[in-house]
Amino acid sequence: MCFKNPLSKNAYKLPSQDSDEECTSPARKPFFAMKMIELEMELEQNCTQDIVHKLTELYSQAIEFFDDKDDPKCYDIQQRLHNLLKRPEVLRVLNSTDLSTESIEPTSFEQRREDFENRRKAMANDFKDLERKSKNRLSVSEIFVTNVEEAEVMSTKICESFSKQEENLENRLKERKKSMLERSQNFFDNFRLQKSDMSGGFDKEFMMQNEIEEFLENHFAKQTTAVAEVNVRYETEIKQFDGQGGVFAMVVEQMRKTKENEVHVMKNQYEKLRKEGIQSIKNKY
Repeated sequence: MCFKNPLSKNAYKLPSQDSDEECTSPARKPFFAMKMIELEMELEQNCTQDIVHKLTELYSQAIEFFDDKDDPKCYDIQQRLHNLLKRPEVLRVLNSTDLSTESIEPTSFEQRREDFENRRKAMANDFKDLERKSKNRLSVSEIFVTNVEEAEVMSTKICESFSKQEENLENRLKERKKSMLERSQNFFDNFRLQKSDMSGGFDKEFMMQNEIEEFLENHFAKQTTAVAEVNVRYETEIKQFDGQGGVFAMVVEQMRKTKENEVHVMKNQYEKLRKEGIQSIKNKY
């Protein structure tokens, strides 16, 4: 809940609205905050039904305005109204039947008091609803802790998945080396008696092929590691804002686009390195 200094000129200053019609709402008149403070001070000196009525009207206008703007100051004004209606002198004035001290026509006073009482009950119910909702609403710190915990869980799962990929890659490398040894053994069994230039050519081709395959395995492992690190970094940050709506939805969408672009650029760079590496190996032979 956001509380403002009631003596501040900008505490409850409302924006002016241009209109051809006369502005009759207290909440839309200039110096609204100063008028509210003046009435509160007058109420301390002389509690009358007229002052209570005017102050309640100002509170109601402010609550309606700030509520439409989703401004936390709405809760502050509602608390003021709630405290006002609980004051003993205010209740005594509202329940008084002596109209001699009031400059209000008898025919209109009863209607005004009835309207005021209905408004008081409605505002009291609204305040209770807001109080109940605020108790059920997570605090900012609780939301942050929850998002961090969820992000840590997601990051752990991604790392576990990446570990499995590394394990699978290591197994493939072992299988590749085993296959290379078997092929090498078969090759030398078939050509161990040949010592011509042709057999030497076969040796070079076989060695080049093995070196290229080993290079590709290592290159793929590096690329997988780099891409996984980018995904973990972005997804951990995205998880903290995802699902909160509003401006956070736009932030999440932009972060996902940035991640995809970074991964795309990274893959292009690794593809260039792959081609250059293969060509470099071929040039050796």
